[in-house]
Amino acid sequence: ANTPGTERAAIISDNDEAFLRRFQLISQAREQIILSSYDFKADDSGLSLLAALYDAAERGVQVKIIVDGLNAVTKVQYNPNFQALSAHENGEVRIYNPFKPWLPWRLMGRMHDKYLIADDFAYLLGGRNTHDAFLKSDTESMCYDWDALVYTAQTEGASSLDTLEAYFSQVWEKEYTKP
Repeated sequence: ANTPGTERAAIISDNDEAFLRRFQLISQAREQIILSSYDFKADDSGLSLLAALYDAAERGVQVKIIVDGLNAVTKVQYNPNFQALSAHENGEVRIYNPFKPWLPWRLMGRMHDKYLIADDFAYLLGGRNTHDAFLKSDTESMCYDWDALVYTAQTEGASSLDTLEAYFSQVWEKEYTKP
C-alpha cells in the first residue's frame, strides 16, 4: 500500500455516503482543501459542509472553493455564509465566469466540474453538485449520481491527484475566474 504511485479507488453511489465522505475528507485535511462545484446551495447539506470548511479554515487549513457563475449569482455571491468563508484569512471563494446579462456570448461558458481534494491524500470526483438533492437520500428532489473516492499513498512521482490539482490551478487562474 505504501508503494510510490499507489492509488486506490471506490465508487460512492449512495447520497448519504457521498455527504459523509465529503465531511470526512474536510475534517481530516491539515493543509489544503479544494472544492469545485457547478451548483452549491446553502441548504442543509451545503450549510453543513460550509461550516466544516469554515472550521477547517479556523484550524489553519487553506480552503479554496470555485463555483460556476450561473448559479453563483443567486446562491453564492451575496450569501453571508459564503462571504464569511471568503473573508477568512484561510478561505477563498471564486466564481468561474460570473453571469453578466450584458455579455450574452459568455453565457455558455460554464464550469461543470465537481470534485473535492483533501491535502495530498484523497479526492472525490463525480457528478454530484453540493446540495441536498445530491447529498441526501430523503429529499423529494433526490438526484442519483456517483463519485469516485480516490486515495493515494504516494510518496514520490506523479499521481492522478497531482493531475487534478494542476487542472484546478489552471481554472483558478483563468481571467474569467473572479473572487
